Amino acid sequence: MDSGQVISIVLKRLRNRVKLVDLGAGFIALAAFLVIFLLLEVVFDHVFVLQKATRLVSLSILKVSVFLLACASILFPLLRHIRDLYCAKLIEDVYPDLKNSLTSYLQVKDDPETPPDALQVLKHKTAKHLVHVRPAVVVSTRRFIYAGYLLIAAMIVSFTYSILSPKNVVPSLKRSLFPERDIDPPTKTVIASVQPGKNTPRVLEHSPAQIFVKTAGQSPDGVSVRWRERGGEWWSKGLEPAGEHRWRGGIETVGKGVEYFIAAGDTKSDMFRIKTVPRPIVQKVEVEVDDDPNSPGPARRSEGGDISAATHSLATVKATTNHRLHSAALVTESGRRVEMTVGPDGRTPAAKISVERDDKYRIEVVDEYSHKNENPPTYVITCWEGQAAEREKATETAGVQKQSPDRKIAKDQPTRKADASEMAALVQENQNRLAKIAAALEKRREQQSDTSQQNKGARRTEGQGKAKAEARPGKG
Repeated sequence: MDSGQVISIVLKRLRNRVKLVDLGAGFIALAAFLVIFLLLEVVFDHVFVLQKATRLVSLSILKVSVFLLACASILFPLLRHIRDLYCAKLIEDVYPDLKNSLTSYLQVKDDPETPPDALQVLKHKTAKHLVHVRPAVVVSTRRFIYAGYLLIAAMIVSFTYSILSPKNVVPSLKRSLFPERDIDPPTKTVIASVQPGKNTPRVLEHSPAQIFVKTAGQSPDGVSVRWRERGGEWWSKGLEPAGEHRWRGGIETVGKGVEYFIAAGDTKSDMFRIKTVPRPIVQKVEVEVDDDPNSPGPARRSEGGDISAATHSLATVKATTNHRLHSAALVTESGRRVEMTVGPDGRTPAAKISVERDDKYRIEVVDEYSHKNENPPTYVITCWEGQAAEREKATETAGVQKQSPDRKIAKDQPTRKADASEMAALVQENQNRLAKIAAALEKRREQQSDTSQQNKGARRTEGQGKAKAEARPGKG
């Protein structure tokens, strides 16, 4: 075998050995990290009963840590290129007899200025020494051994804890690896159910929230609810027994962003939340009044909710609320109840009501969470006799039109005669009035003509007097 091939084979074996040791140490270190991390989480779950949110965060940290550690200890060594000079340095540190001959050969073999004879001698000398080199001796396995010790120690501690611990390790391990599942903690008391719990309720602001708890296993001495509002101070209140393994109670006043959990014996529940909504209120009321339903004229519009209209008028009431509704109704003091139609946006109920008498009304609404508005404002209905006579006349006229033609003509004849006489009287009166106006205008015209003639005579006399006065001094 050629000397150059011997050197290449030794260096290749050495590179493979270095990669193998690094990968083995990386895998063992990763396994040791997993065992230690899960052991710590199991211990914390036994002591504190970790909630779902905490377990989810812990699993996320574990995933990120494993990914980074795998990249550093496995992927990087696998992709790393090991240089021949690095292998030569490892060999020469273990075998000092080489006296840097391998390093020298690697540095000058590609140099064109190196004499061929000297290069050949150096290559034979280096290959002769490399025949006795053992890669297992050259590559240090210290990292691999230390990582193995760490893994063995972690496994021994975990096994010992699983035997000596009064609580079962398997449920806590499942809770750590599958935090999204509903796995009961290994406690003597088990919280079987919490209502409303996961069904995040919509509670009115500043109103009480009822909580019902069912336990299993060992009956606890007491059960309490602990809550806070958006990172504030924690509050606690005991629940009252409501039967075997059943408890009930609640939070007296629910603010914004309330989160709570149940503590019972040696266990506690996951964190739950209560969402609050404002009580439904009517923010704006508009009224459109149609004084004459039989006429296509425009309706009168007004804001404020009060209705002022003639008898038998039709009023349309439109309201606007602060959030979506399930139903709405217009209720009067006289006992009428008119269901309102809720618009497509869920916030604009509307209804039509006939104005028959003076009255008052209010708008009762129920939102999509079955909450009602309390003490709704009262609006006034004012009824006045405005167009009752005209409406009766229009009704009579409509009734006459429905009668037979003969009866209609017979009934209309006296009416037409009365209308003709009234028209003649009006024409005569207008003619008299026009004659009086013409006479007054003529008299005024004559007065103006006499006044203008008198003014002209006065101006002429005054002009002649001035001319005579001017002529007298000239003659003298």
